[in-house]
Amino acid sequence: MAATPDVASGMKASTSFPQQLGDTCDYAGKMAPELQKEFVRLKGLTYLDHAGATLYAESQLRSVFDDLSQSVYGNPHSHNGSGQMTSEAIDQVRFRRMKNLQEDQKL
Repeated sequence: MAATPDVASGMKASTSFPQQLGDTCDYAGKMAPELQKEFVRLKGLTYLDHAGATLYAESQLRSVFDDLSQSVYGNPHSHNGSGQMTSEAIDQVRFRRMKNLQEDQKL
């Protein structure tokens, strides 16, 4: 079965794309080992539904695990130590997000 023109042109574009970028985009070379390390659970699978829910990397899991295992987060509306810590963490995330939004508006 012959490929449709759209598929054929897409395949041609996907193979020439890395060549057009040269050394600035080296998925098959420098990036491949890093991606394999970060997504070892895929075991050769190709995940394509990044619009629905993108995958989390091993380093992200370790970071969240470390944070949760070393911290005691509580109800941010409670006036105690764990609640205050949670409230501060929420404020930090809000601040970073607002800073990112301001940077996006400068573009």
